Amino acid sequence: MRGAFEAHFGAAEDLVAARAPGRVNLIGEHTDYNGGYVLPMAIEFDIALLGRASEGDRTRLYSMDFDDSASFAPAELTFDRERQWVNYPKGVMKFLTETGLELPAVDVVIAGTVPIGGGLSSSAAFEVAVAKFLLEIAGRALDGVALARLARRAENEFVGVQCGIMDQFVSVFAEEGQALFIDCKTLDHESMPLFGDDYEFIVTNSMVKHSLGETEYHTRQAE
Repeated sequence: MRGAFEAHFGAAEDLVAARAPGRVNLIGEHTDYNGGYVLPMAIEFDIALLGRASEGDRTRLYSMDFDDSASFAPAELTFDRERQWVNYPKGVMKFLTETGLELPAVDVVIAGTVPIGGGLSSSAAFEVAVAKFLLEIAGRALDGVALARLARRAENEFVGVQCGIMDQFVSVFAEEGQALFIDCKTLDHESMPLFGDDYEFIVTNSMVKHSLGETEYHTRQAE
C-alpha cells in the first residue's frame, strides 16, 4: 500500500493507517433488522486504508482492488452513480460532518482482502475503516456504538442498502478468538469464547456474487 500511495500521491510521509475486519455470522440470519439476537465473529480478512491529510483542497482516493481513482471536494458529498465504491466513504464523511467534525481533504489508498460480494460484509468493514481513519486524522474519538450506528447510517441513508446493524457492530467490537453476542434491539453485547482448539471454522468462497441491493432483501425487511 505504501508503494501505491507513493505512485499516486507522492512521498509516503506522516501516514495514518486504519483497518476493519469482515465477518461471518454463526446464528441469527435476518434477525438484526428485527431487533433480534445474532452471534457473528470477525475473520482475518479486512479492509485497510493508508493516507494523510492533503495539502490541497480535494479528497483523492485510490482503490487498489478496483484500480480506480476518485477526487472530490469535502463539500461535494453527493451520490456517485458511476463509481459505487466511492459512495461508502462519501456516506461516512457526510454523517461525520453532521456530528460537527471538520474534515480536511485527504489522500488515501484503499485495499482489501475481504472478497467483494462474497457475503462477508466488505461494505461494513469499508465504512468502519473509513470512519476510524477520518477520526484519527481529525484527532477525534467516537464510542464504539456511535461508530457502528454512523457506519450503518452511511449504508442505509447514503448508499441505499437497508441493512441491519450487525455487520458494522461486529466490525467495530470483534475480539480475536471470540464471537460477539449482540441484542440488536438494545445493542447490549458480550464477547463469547469460541469452542476451543478442537474446532475450526472454514470460510469458502462460492464465487457467486452477493449484493443485497439486487435481491429481495429490502422486500423481506419491509414485510
